[in-house]
Amino acid sequence: MKGKSFDKTILNASEHLFGLSYSDTLMLRNFCYRNKYLFSSMMGGSESLRDLQESRSIGADVFEFPLVESIFSFKKILNALQKVFADDLAILSNKLIFINICTFDGLEILENLSKLQFFEHIDVSNFIFNFDRKMLIKSEKLIKKDSFKVFEYEKDINDKIFGILEKYNCKSKLNFSISGGVRDESLVSIFEYDCKPNFIKTGMFTFPIMNNKSIESLKEQVLHYQCIEADLLKIIKDSLQFKNDYVVRRQDHMINYIINKLAK
Repeated sequence: MKGKSFDKTILNASEHLFGLSYSDTLMLRNFCYRNKYLFSSMMGGSESLRDLQESRSIGADVFEFPLVESIFSFKKILNALQKVFADDLAILSNKLIFINICTFDGLEILENLSKLQFFEHIDVSNFIFNFDRKMLIKSEKLIKKDSFKVFEYEKDINDKIFGILEKYNCKSKLNFSISGGVRDESLVSIFEYDCKPNFIKTGMFTFPIMNNKSIESLKEQVLHYQCIEADLLKIIKDSLQFKNDYVVRRQDHMINYIINKLAK
C-alpha cells in the first residue's frame, strides 16, 4: 500500500448523480486541494474511457465505478485503466479505485478476485470495495421505492456483508468501505464485527477509519462532514438553479418571439 492514501478524507464529486458541469466539478476539485482532501470522480460505467480521461485531466485522486455487477465488468475497468494511462501506468500506483457493490450478483467479483491477473503498477490494494447497504437491501428484498429505512434491515444486511468479507478476506486481503443509511447506531453495530472497514462513506464524503478512533469520535466526524456537505450542496443547488433560470428565461423569450413573428 506504499504511496496510497488510506488516511485521507475523500470528497465524492458524484458528477453523474448531480449532473455537474466541468466548471462545477473543477470547483469541487479546487475545494479538495485547499482542504487537503482526496478528490473522487465518478465514472458513467465500467468502460467509460471519456470519463476516465476527463478525470485524469482534472487531477482526480480516486475513481469511483458505480454498480459493478460481475467479474466481466471488473475486467472492463482494468482494460479502461490500461488504455487511458497507457503512456504512464506508474501514475496508477497511487490511485484508489472504488468499486460499488450494489447487488448480490456483484459478489461474483470477490469470488474470482484471487484469480485475476493485474498489470504493472496496479493490484488489489488499489481497490476499495464499497458495500452500499441501501442498494443491496433494495436488490435483495425487491423494494421499488427509495423511501425505506436501512435501519429496519440493518442487522440482517450487516451479518451478510461481514460474513462475506470474513470468507473472502482469507483468500485475499480486501480493502472495503460501508455506505447506505449510516447513523450513529450503525457505527456501533458495524464495529461489533471483527473485520473493520477502511472507510465509511456518507453522501459526498468518504472518511478513513483509523485504529485509534473511538465510536464517539467517529460520530463527531460524520456530523462534521455532513455540515460541510450541506454547505457544498447549497453551492451546487444555486449553480444549477441559475442555469435552470437562464434556460427558462431564454425559452420564454424565444416562444414569445416566435408567437409575435407568426402573428404579423
